Amino acid sequence: MKRFVMPVFATFLLLFVLTAMGTAADLKQLEKKNTKYIKFENPKETASSTIEFWITYYTPELWKLYNEENKSAKTESSSDFLKGIKEEENIAFKVRIDNNASPIELNPITAMIKLRVKNKYYTIEDFDTELSFSFQGENEGFIYFPRRDKKTGADILKDAKDIWIEFSPTISPVMQGRLDSLRWKI
Repeated sequence: MKRFVMPVFATFLLLFVLTAMGTAADLKQLEKKNTKYIKFENPKETASSTIEFWITYYTPELWKLYNEENKSAKTESSSDFLKGIKEEENIAFKVRIDNNASPIELNPITAMIKLRVKNKYYTIEDFDTELSFSFQGENEGFIYFPRRDKKTGADILKDAKDIWIEFSPTISPVMQGRLDSLRWKI
């Protein structure tokens, strides 16, 4: 019996290790693909206070990757999340702020963060409410800009070479006007 159990156990252990290594490699590969969508900025750092921004631009390509990765692990919350995005109507960005300075408030958020495409400015159309409260520490949520120009109805990303997220320097005294925008080439 021992002669049979040990080889079977060793085979299962080897398969588990190889599967885990493959999954880890796949996740690393997905992370490498996603880094071109993520921008990071640390506008000012002092001994006692820091503020860091991570902004992820959710392109159709990134949505496709996200959907493929989550096909097998679909949950009700992830389905609700995907339904809420409406990628054909919105341009979505995930904003994560790590604020170790005095509390900041992004209210009114439409005045604090803008999208610039081809020298035209667009205001936030919708956002996660977590971003509208005064906070210290880490906070994250999505912001959504209109995909179509309100006057012409045209896709604002058509023929655009890059897009910019611009911040008001009044978000935090730590910034002192240092962080003004983050750019993505599209």
